[in-house]
Amino acid sequence: MKKYSLFLLIALFLSGSAMTQDAVSILKKAEAFCKTIQWGSYEMDVTFKGLMSTDTTITKYNCQYTKLEVDSLSPASFFVERYWQQKLSHSYIYSGEDFIYLFARDSTGNILNRESWPTEIKKGIKESELFRPLTARTKPVFFSGEDFNDASNLFITEKMKK
Repeated sequence: MKKYSLFLLIALFLSGSAMTQDAVSILKKAEAFCKTIQWGSYEMDVTFKGLMSTDTTITKYNCQYTKLEVDSLSPASFFVERYWQQKLSHSYIYSGEDFIYLFARDSTGNILNRESWPTEIKKGIKESELFRPLTARTKPVFFSGEDFNDASNLFITEKMKK
């Protein structure tokens, strides 16, 4: 009986180790799953600690989105609320036609029409901090070639390259 249970234990151990996956394959499967999601909502906290400050600031984003199949400016229509120091500071709405900024501090806003303001809308969409793995149509989770054309994605300085 002991030999049989030992054999079973070794068989389970070997079958489990053969099925283990590396981190890259797990991330690729997660990315593929995220691409199948067409609409949803999420909350995201972004923490930041400045070099000259001892405090860490937290910016919270609440987002509801629906992926858009054919849109050159954004992969999704969305409604994002941005909270800074636990107070609503901005809201961003993109319908596919208009981009709307709402400022909580003075209850004002801007409406940018897609036909008249495409460059400003792209900047506003980037500022609204969409979580790419969920909201992108085809953009990979990992950096791709076009990410290296945008300096805001790079953490390597010229000094580090040498």
